[in-house]
Amino acid sequence: MVDWPWACNGAAWFDQLLLCINVDLYGGHDAEEVLRHYMETVNRDDIHAALAGVCGYFTDVARQPPDPGLPTVRAFQRAQAQSTLSWLRRRHTT
Repeated sequence: MVDWPWACNGAAWFDQLLLCINVDLYGGHDAEEVLRHYMETVNRDDIHAALAGVCGYFTDVARQPPDPGLPTVRAFQRAQAQSTLSWLRRRHTT
């Protein structure tokens, strides 16, 4: 799956991390366990930094004015921001 407006080359593990953000938000599996299984070679600090950046992005865009064409997108972005911030806090304590 490709979100064409944002298509680019980057770290292969980053897409897996973004998927784990949704796993953490919606449940079903322990996102940290998924990370340990699929990204065992990725530096923990790199994962933490990427999560912080994505959290900042979702926090920023969630504050933007409503989008008339996507009426639920700001609530979705707010939920992503809150979930990712909570995950970052849990990671900080372990």
